[in-house]
Amino acid sequence: MELLRTKEAAEYLSISSRQFMRIVESGDIAFIPFGKSAKGYRFEKQDLDNYAKRKKRTSCQLQSKKANVVSLSRLTCKSAQSELDELLQPSKKPKS
Repeated sequence: MELLRTKEAAEYLSISSRQFMRIVESGDIAFIPFGKSAKGYRFEKQDLDNYAKRKKRTSCQLQSKKANVVSLSRLTCKSAQSELDELLQPSKKPKS
């Protein structure tokens, strides 16, 4: 079990120490208290990795003549674009 200090944990997630502490205070990342200040907190690397995985998103923005911008997540841009194009095509009625 590898423990990181507050500054190290923030650097590991590539965010500021202040932003990191807001996340910790919101309860999104578990910590081990060592003393009474934020400098006394320790964080398991695995908890930081789990947080990053929960926050990971794949998204793309699709342009359409009928819709300004559609933001989608957890779809590939290519499949999302084809689904959007299909939905926005005028419905074709069979000729009788």
